[in-house]
Amino acid sequence: MTANHREAAAGGAGGASSGEAASSGSLGNLPEEAMDAAFQGEEAALLAWLDSGGQVNATCRMGDVSGVTALMLAAVGGHERAVELLLQRSAEIDQQDSIGVTALMGAALNGHERVIDMLLENGAER
Repeated sequence: MTANHREAAAGGAGGASSGEAASSGSLGNLPEEAMDAAFQGEEAALLAWLDSGGQVNATCRMGDVSGVTALMLAAVGGHERAVELLLQRSAEIDQQDSIGVTALMGAALNGHERVIDMLLENGAER
């Protein structure tokens, strides 16, 4: 999945190359491998990243939008098991990116009803 596709799915501005979407690598940044794993619903890769010290609320920049989390990416992609894994690891459910989008909004914008239900059941703000 290219950065343009991820960004478009997340409701961002578009136009970023994959290099622009990658994190800078500093503490707390979501690395591109974890971004891809979250967006594609690859639970094993997410779990490996978290178990190796990855921070569940780490963020990345996608084009002009910063503060994007793995939970947001998994929700936008409609990946129920990845969302569940991240919530079990204490992902901040109502965290907003720089334009105010939450995981719940991303799931709703993309019509992922089961993910919407999961987020609401786990306390997401409406």
